[in-house]
Amino acid sequence: MPHAILLPRPFRIIGLAFIFPLIILGYYVVFKDFEFAFLNLYEYKRKAPFRGDIENFTNELTYLGLILCLFFIGFSKLRIEDEYLQKLRLDACLWAFFIHAGLLILSTFVFYSDDFLIVMIINLIMPFVIYILRFYYLVYKNYA
Repeated sequence: MPHAILLPRPFRIIGLAFIFPLIILGYYVVFKDFEFAFLNLYEYKRKAPFRGDIENFTNELTYLGLILCLFFIGFSKLRIEDEYLQKLRLDACLWAFFIHAGLLILSTFVFYSDDFLIVMIINLIMPFVIYILRFYYLVYKNYA
């Protein structure tokens, strides 16, 4: 039986190495309005060609890094990859999207205005987090 396409094992270590600094950076970007000055990009308007608005890409790079780290952690090979682990991966993925859909529906009716925006930002990475927690729980429960 062919195995699913997974990342090599060192990608998990890379993801684990960068996830905690990126979580801290994400907190400061969302709640403290932190920005790196070297990520400023000037966007020029058509009506005023010599006046530009400054767009900072700290938040975009933070979320991209978080998503990549969570992807590396969740979808890299374990030491032993067999058919049962493939079933556990599929089960965890299904659980993650069911729980995420429920949380998304619930948050639509509970949060408003700026709080809703923060919840939607968190919901960008929530399927990965739920998948990783469920998958490694199942691995621990069945192989430990």
